[in-house]
Amino acid sequence: MHVVALKKDGTVLAFDRDNNYGECNVDHFKDITTVYAGGDFTLGLNKDGDLVHTLEYTGVFSDEELAYLNKQWKGLKKLSYNNYIILGLKKDGTVIVCDIGSSTETITLEWENIVDVYAGPDYVCGIKKDGTVVTYPELADSSAKGLDIKEWKNIVKVFPGVYHVVGLCADGTVVAWGDNEEDQCNLYHWTDVV
Repeated sequence: MHVVALKKDGTVLAFDRDNNYGECNVDHFKDITTVYAGGDFTLGLNKDGDLVHTLEYTGVFSDEELAYLNKQWKGLKKLSYNNYIILGLKKDGTVIVCDIGSSTETITLEWENIVDVYAGPDYVCGIKKDGTVVTYPELADSSAKGLDIKEWKNIVKVFPGVYHVVGLCADGTVVAWGDNEEDQCNLYHWTDVV
Protein backbone atom coordinates (compact mmCIF):
# COMPACT_ATOMS: atom_id res chain seq x y z
CA MET A 1 0.00 0.00 0.00
CA HIS A 2 1.21 3.48 -0.77
CA VAL A 3 0.31 7.01 0.23
CA VAL A 4 0.03 10.10 -1.93
CA ALA A 5 -0.18 13.82 -1.26
CA LEU A 6 -1.12 16.73 -3.49
CA LYS A 7 1.23 19.71 -3.18
CA LYS A 8 0.24 23.37 -3.54
CA ASP A 9 2.10 23.60 -6.85
CA GLY A 10 -0.03 20.80 -8.39
CA THR A 11 2.63 18.11 -8.19
CA VAL A 12 2.21 14.85 -6.29
CA LEU A 13 4.25 13.08 -3.64
CA ALA A 14 4.02 9.29 -3.35
CA PHE A 15 5.63 6.79 -1.00
CA ASP A 16 5.76 3.02 -0.80
CA ARG A 17 8.57 0.98 0.65
CA ASP A 18 9.05 -1.12 -2.48
CA ASN A 19 7.11 0.58 -5.34
CA ASN A 20 6.56 -2.85 -6.93
CA TYR A 21 3.97 -1.66 -9.44
CA GLY A 22 5.33 1.80 -10.19
CA GLU A 23 2.58 3.38 -8.13
CA CYS A 24 5.05 6.00 -6.90
CA ASN A 25 6.29 6.97 -10.38
CA VAL A 26 4.43 10.28 -10.34
CA ASP A 27 7.00 12.67 -11.84
CA HIS A 28 4.64 13.23 -14.81
CA PHE A 29 1.80 14.38 -12.51
CA LYS A 30 1.69 18.16 -13.17
CA ASP A 31 -1.06 20.74 -12.54
CA ILE A 32 -3.01 18.13 -10.55
CA THR A 33 -6.22 19.14 -8.72
CA THR A 34 -7.25 15.72 -7.31
CA VAL A 35 -5.21 12.62 -6.46
CA TYR A 36 -6.07 9.09 -5.30
CA ALA A 37 -3.91 6.19 -4.13
CA GLY A 38 -5.25 2.95 -5.61
CA GLY A 39 -4.11 -0.47 -4.48
CA ASP A 40 -1.15 -0.62 -6.87
CA PHE A 41 -1.47 2.60 -8.88
CA THR A 42 -2.01 6.34 -8.51
CA LEU A 43 -4.74 8.38 -10.22
CA GLY A 44 -4.97 12.14 -10.63
CA LEU A 45 -7.02 14.77 -12.40
CA ASN A 46 -5.11 17.67 -13.95
CA LYS A 47 -6.39 21.22 -14.41
CA ASP A 48 -7.19 20.49 -18.08
CA GLY A 49 -9.59 17.77 -16.95
CA ASP A 50 -7.49 14.79 -18.04
CA LEU A 51 -6.95 11.60 -16.07
CA VAL A 52 -3.30 11.08 -15.15
CA HIS A 53 -2.23 7.66 -13.83
CA THR A 54 0.51 5.13 -13.22
CA LEU A 55 -1.43 2.17 -14.67
CA GLU A 56 1.19 1.64 -17.38
CA TYR A 57 3.62 0.39 -14.70
CA THR A 58 1.31 -2.33 -13.35
CA GLY A 59 1.71 -4.62 -16.37
CA VAL A 60 -2.01 -5.40 -16.23
CA PHE A 61 -3.16 -3.42 -19.27
CA SER A 62 -1.93 -3.48 -22.86
CA ASP A 63 -0.80 -0.31 -24.64
CA GLU A 64 -4.05 -0.44 -26.62
CA GLU A 65 -6.16 -0.59 -23.45
CA LEU A 66 -4.26 2.31 -21.90
CA ALA A 67 -4.64 4.39 -25.09
CA TYR A 68 -8.41 3.73 -24.96
CA LEU A 69 -8.55 4.77 -21.29
CA ASN A 70 -6.52 7.93 -21.93
CA LYS A 71 -8.79 8.89 -24.85
CA GLN A 72 -12.03 8.38 -22.89
CA TRP A 73 -10.96 10.14 -19.70
CA LYS A 74 -10.54 13.73 -20.93
CA GLY A 75 -12.63 16.83 -20.36
CA LEU A 76 -13.46 16.00 -16.75
CA LYS A 77 -14.51 18.48 -14.10
CA LYS A 78 -14.63 15.94 -11.24
CA LEU A 79 -12.93 12.61 -10.57
CA SER A 80 -13.94 10.17 -7.87
CA TYR A 81 -12.39 6.80 -6.98
CA ASN A 82 -13.14 3.94 -4.61
CA ASN A 83 -12.01 0.29 -4.67
CA TYR A 84 -11.07 0.14 -8.40
CA ILE A 85 -14.15 2.11 -9.48
CA ILE A 86 -13.25 5.33 -11.33
CA LEU A 87 -16.07 7.82 -11.82
CA GLY A 88 -15.84 10.99 -13.86
CA LEU A 89 -18.13 13.96 -14.37
CA LYS A 90 -17.29 15.52 -17.71
CA LYS A 91 -17.45 19.24 -18.40
CA ASP A 92 -20.29 18.56 -20.86
CA GLY A 93 -22.35 17.00 -18.02
CA THR A 94 -21.96 13.36 -19.02
CA VAL A 95 -20.86 10.82 -16.44
CA ILE A 96 -18.47 7.97 -17.17
CA VAL A 97 -17.47 4.97 -15.05
CA CYS A 98 -14.84 2.24 -15.29
CA ASP A 99 -14.03 -0.74 -13.08
CA ILE A 100 -10.26 -0.84 -13.61
CA GLY A 101 -10.06 -3.92 -11.46
CA SER A 102 -11.23 -5.88 -14.48
CA SER A 103 -10.74 -3.77 -17.64
CA THR A 104 -10.37 -0.28 -19.08
CA GLU A 105 -13.86 -0.46 -20.62
CA THR A 106 -15.61 2.82 -19.93
CA ILE A 107 -19.36 3.23 -19.99
CA THR A 108 -21.35 6.45 -20.20
CA LEU A 109 -24.21 6.57 -17.72
CA GLU A 110 -27.56 7.83 -18.97
CA TRP A 111 -27.80 10.48 -16.29
CA GLU A 112 -28.82 14.09 -16.89
CA ASN A 113 -28.31 17.34 -14.99
CA ILE A 114 -25.56 15.94 -12.75
CA VAL A 115 -23.55 18.43 -10.67
CA ASP A 116 -21.43 16.09 -8.52
CA VAL A 117 -20.38 12.44 -8.42
CA TYR A 118 -19.17 10.00 -5.77
CA ALA A 119 -17.72 6.50 -6.20
CA GLY A 120 -18.67 3.83 -3.71
CA PRO A 121 -17.05 0.44 -3.25
CA ASP A 122 -19.32 -1.26 -5.81
CA TYR A 123 -21.75 1.45 -6.89
CA VAL A 124 -21.64 5.12 -7.84
CA CYS A 125 -23.81 8.12 -6.96
CA GLY A 126 -24.64 11.36 -8.71
CA ILE A 127 -26.27 14.50 -7.38
CA LYS A 128 -28.63 16.20 -9.81
CA LYS A 129 -29.17 19.97 -10.13
CA ASP A 130 -32.47 19.61 -8.28
CA GLY A 131 -30.75 18.01 -5.25
CA THR A 132 -31.97 14.48 -5.89
CA VAL A 133 -29.61 11.49 -6.09
CA VAL A 134 -29.19 8.74 -8.68
CA THR A 135 -27.13 5.56 -8.34
CA TYR A 136 -25.60 2.97 -10.64
CA PRO A 137 -26.43 0.25 -10.34
CA GLU A 138 -29.72 1.32 -8.83
CA LEU A 139 -29.64 0.66 -5.10
CA ALA A 140 -32.80 -1.22 -4.22
CA ASP A 141 -33.04 -3.65 -1.34
CA SER A 142 -36.30 -4.42 0.40
CA SER A 143 -34.41 -5.19 3.63
CA ALA A 144 -32.63 -1.82 3.65
CA LYS A 145 -33.59 0.78 6.23
CA GLY A 146 -33.73 4.54 6.17
CA LEU A 147 -35.17 6.99 3.67
CA ASP A 148 -35.25 5.50 0.17
CA ILE A 149 -32.66 7.27 -2.00
CA LYS A 150 -35.35 8.08 -4.58
CA GLU A 151 -37.00 10.27 -1.93
CA TRP A 152 -33.89 12.25 -0.98
CA LYS A 153 -34.20 16.02 -1.59
CA ASN A 154 -31.84 19.02 -1.40
CA ILE A 155 -28.70 16.85 -1.21
CA VAL A 156 -25.33 18.64 -1.41
CA LYS A 157 -22.92 15.75 -0.65
CA VAL A 158 -23.05 11.96 -0.68
CA PHE A 159 -20.93 9.57 1.38
CA PRO A 160 -21.08 6.06 -0.10
CA GLY A 161 -20.20 3.27 2.30
CA VAL A 162 -19.88 -0.47 1.95
CA TYR A 163 -23.33 -1.31 3.30
CA HIS A 164 -25.05 2.06 3.47
CA VAL A 165 -25.00 5.52 1.92
CA VAL A 166 -25.40 8.88 3.66
CA GLY A 167 -26.59 12.15 2.15
CA LEU A 168 -25.98 15.65 3.49
CA CYS A 169 -28.91 18.01 2.95
CA ALA A 170 -28.55 21.74 2.24
CA ASP A 171 -30.10 22.57 5.63
CA GLY A 172 -27.42 20.59 7.52
CA THR A 173 -29.56 17.54 8.24
CA VAL A 174 -28.56 14.03 7.18
CA VAL A 175 -30.38 11.15 5.48
CA ALA A 176 -29.20 7.55 5.18
CA TRP A 177 -30.17 4.29 3.48
CA GLY A 178 -28.88 0.73 3.63
CA ASP A 179 -27.94 -1.88 6.19
CA ASN A 180 -28.97 -0.64 9.61
CA GLU A 181 -27.69 -3.54 11.71
CA GLU A 182 -25.84 -1.16 14.03
CA ASP A 183 -28.27 1.78 13.67
CA GLN A 184 -25.91 3.53 11.24
CA CYS A 185 -28.89 4.80 9.24
CA ASN A 186 -30.66 6.35 12.24
CA LEU A 187 -29.20 9.82 11.73
CA TYR A 188 -32.40 11.87 11.61
CA HIS A 189 -31.46 13.71 14.80
CA TRP A 190 -28.23 15.08 13.29
CA THR A 191 -28.36 18.81 12.52
CA ASP A 192 -25.94 21.60 11.58
CA VAL A 193 -23.69 19.15 9.72
CA VAL A 194 -21.25 20.63 7.21
